Amino acid sequence: MKRKAVGFYWTLPVPWAGFAKLPEDIERAAQASRTIRCQRALIHRYAAENGLEIVHEAAFLEVEPDRGSEFIEGALEKAAAKYRQYRAMLLFVDFSGVLLVVLECGG
Repeated sequence: MKRKAVGFYWTLPVPWAGFAKLPEDIERAAQASRTIRCQRALIHRYAAENGLEIVHEAAFLEVEPDRGSEFIEGALEKAAAKYRQYRAMLLFVDFSGVLLVVLECGG
């Protein structure tokens, strides 16, 4: 049986280009945002290479175009609830070092 994983992806808005809303459907979100699409591809590749089954995916559009805000906390809490529900790993990309981050569910 494969271990389970939850993918979490996020991006910034680009107001001058009219990109200020992200579809809730993950496929449509990946079509709308190259950043979401790239994160998703990286996480899917990591999952395939490590025998993981992605059981849930979530995307978040930050509200500030130039920085992170506290609004991501609610989206992360929802993703964390899924990863706890499935006793899964939470996978996301850390752009500060272009790293894939894996958090294991301890409980």
